[in-house]
Amino acid sequence: MTLGVSTKENLGSLLTEAALFNSGQCNTFDAYVYEEVSRLKNLRVQWEERDLVEIIVRGIVEQEVRAHAFSSGIGKVSDLIAFLGPMAKNAKCERPVNDFKQPPLKRPRYNEVLKGSRIKACYRCGGPGHMQGGCTAPINSHNKANVPAAPAHGVGPGTSVQNWGTLLNRALLVGPLNSGNL
Repeated sequence: MTLGVSTKENLGSLLTEAALFNSGQCNTFDAYVYEEVSRLKNLRVQWEERDLVEIIVRGIVEQEVRAHAFSSGIGKVSDLIAFLGPMAKNAKCERPVNDFKQPPLKRPRYNEVLKGSRIKACYRCGGPGHMQGGCTAPINSHNKANVPAAPAHGVGPGTSVQNWGTLLNRALLVGPLNSGNL
C-alpha cells in the first residue's frame, strides 16, 4: 500500500478500520470477496494485493474459516477466491434485501357469509352476497319488492290492533276538527 505509512502499528489500525464490512452480510464467501474488493478499491487508495487479502480475511465472521485463511498464507485475491470458493457458508444472508414489509392479508371485505350463517344483503337493491359499495344497481333506484308499503293513516309506530278502540273513542270525543271544541 502506498500511503506513506511508516510504522506497522499505523498499518494495523488502518487495516482494522478498513475491515468494517464483514462476511456475515453475504451468502457466499465468493460474493463477500468480490464486494469487499470493489468497496476497498472505491476508497481511492492504491492497495497492495497482500493488504487487500489481509483486510478481506479480517472481515470473515466465521472464526475457523478466518484462522484457516490466515494460516494458509494466501497473498493474492485470486488465490483467496479459489481457497474460499469450495467452502460452504453456514449463515444465510443477513443484509436486508427489502426493508418494506407487506401488510398482513386481510379477509375480503364483502364475504358471502358473515359471522356464521348470516348472509349479507345489499341495502340498495336487497340482493344477497354483496354490500351497497359493490352494488351495480343505479344509486337512486330502489327495488320495489324490498321497499315497505307506506303506513296507513293514523297507524304509526307503536299502534296495534288493541289500541284501535282507544283511537276511535278519542275521535268520537273530540268530534270534527273544525267544530272549535279543541
